[in-house]
Amino acid sequence: MLFLIREPANARQREILVDAVADKETYTRQEAAKLVKKMKLAPENYMQLENMLKYKKSDIRETVLSILYQMDEEKLDGLIGRLLTDAKEEKRTAGLDLLLQLKKDEKRQRTFAKCVAQIDHMAQSVANISTKEQILIREIRNTHAEQADAEAGYGLYDVNAAYDPVFDSVYLEVCKDVYRRYFPESGIATGNAGKSAGVLAKLKAKFTSGKKAEPDTVDIHHVLRELDALFDAHKNDEEARRGD
Repeated sequence: MLFLIREPANARQREILVDAVADKETYTRQEAAKLVKKMKLAPENYMQLENMLKYKKSDIRETVLSILYQMDEEKLDGLIGRLLTDAKEEKRTAGLDLLLQLKKDEKRQRTFAKCVAQIDHMAQSVANISTKEQILIREIRNTHAEQADAEAGYGLYDVNAAYDPVFDSVYLEVCKDVYRRYFPESGIATGNAGKSAGVLAKLKAKFTSGKKAEPDTVDIHHVLRELDALFDAHKNDEEARRGD
């Protein structure tokens, strides 16, 4: 395909060159994009590019959107209308991306004001609007959710929603019992959790033969490996006891 990447002499060559914008080879796509961006395109070429928005490759989408964005107000309005009501989410998000670009372009605010109305047609035509699309729509429309911070759940969830966690008390007692057997001197086992030295400090002492080591001489990674080996060695103790 690369040998065909040259200035087109006729409509057929122009069609082939535009198709190369979505070629499977990255280098070919890049070279084709350079030429297509400088060309005067026919209506059918714009349709070729519009159909490429079904693809997910970011470089293809970026190239195509940058070319389509140069269309005049009337054509861009029709394009965005088609994209927003398409069955494919990739095309709908492309339409929303174009609207977002228009919103940020101070020179095209009149075009934005006209095209943004297409979102209403989208709401009527699309049954299931994805979360990603909803976020883009809120950003385009400047709704309160766009400005929501962490305290407001970023507009994605209700921070005031009530939730009562359910704990299995029987299972928790079983877990505590197993922990007490393996770590009888821990704060959890003695009922002094948080009042005595931390579990990690006790583990250090246990694996350094009770000697008080200086902080910079204790290899914490070695301690953790030893702890992991201890757990692995006793992982079947419960089953063995039940078998007895």
